[in-house]
Amino acid sequence: GQVFGGMDSSFPFINTAGTVAFSGTVPGVGDTIWSGFPGLMDVNLQDGEVVPGVGTINVNTPFWGVHLDNFGVIGFGSIDGHEAIMHHDGTTLSTIARVGAAGPLGVYTDLESGTGAASDDGYIFVGRVGGSGATDSAIFRRLGGGATTVVAREGDHPYGFWAGVEFDDLFTYPTVSLDDSGRAFVRARVRGLGVNNGNNMGLWSVEPDGTFNFIMRTGQWIDLGDGGGLRQVEAIILNSEPGTNSGRGRGVNTRGDAVVRVSFTDDTQAIIVAQLPPACPGDVNEDGIVDAQDLAMVLAQWDSTGPVGTGGDANLDGLVDAQDLAVVLATWNHVCEG
Repeated sequence: GQVFGGMDSSFPFINTAGTVAFSGTVPGVGDTIWSGFPGLMDVNLQDGEVVPGVGTINVNTPFWGVHLDNFGVIGFGSIDGHEAIMHHDGTTLSTIARVGAAGPLGVYTDLESGTGAASDDGYIFVGRVGGSGATDSAIFRRLGGGATTVVAREGDHPYGFWAGVEFDDLFTYPTVSLDDSGRAFVRARVRGLGVNNGNNMGLWSVEPDGTFNFIMRTGQWIDLGDGGGLRQVEAIILNSEPGTNSGRGRGVNTRGDAVVRVSFTDDTQAIIVAQLPPACPGDVNEDGIVDAQDLAMVLAQWDSTGPVGTGGDANLDGLVDAQDLAVVLATWNHVCEG
């Protein structure tokens, strides 16, 4: 087997196919990134390797981050002295982004190594861009091994906020995460008309097609249903972590749920699960219409607990009860779109 001089520069990763990825220092070679099935590991990126048509991975410069999706290994390092995010699909070594190279909004001038995250379906990262007409910072996403697209950019209007508000610096302040469906979760600051330190942070999910879902913001009033009345949100904490393949827990899942720790202005705190609404409320058997079959499922699973959104759980609270029955009856005979 290979003798390593050290293996403590990153966490190991494993994807749903059982592929493992990690980084380690090899004496006489330098920093390397390996992947493969246990017992069948190959080196994918290493110091001094040439990235075709791009340049040479810098010798004696460590890889600052390792990620893994179902399409290969992702490494954050340096090519010819420029920060770069590299991808190896098992055969070909290429770049996702590189300082000095063109991206969807202009030329990358900086890449943030500490905020990227991977999932089974891709990778999300933060960068700065320059050039004619370019806005300074943005969040980018690459799904399915395809093209890099923009999730959000500095200066854009943030969905769910009032007119005159825009995203603040997305390079310095964001928390980003990516679930296995390719849905992004973004916690970011805003600026503009009526914005102050008490209402300048928001949390969103962004579908693969770019559709935004507003989850919450600081300054918002929330009723926790505990009899304590309305409370004003003071801080929102989302656990992002490197990705689903990192072996480290995160605050999001593929259903679109985000669990966040929220602090309120009255010095109380709460753990809140923010959920996307179901595509077709009441259609618990997912056949496209709310009818007697859905009613039968709710009654058959009455008072049962289980995975959220399954077995008659129409209101997504994990328990089948009168609230789920009410959802089915309220949407009776509704035909779902699509």
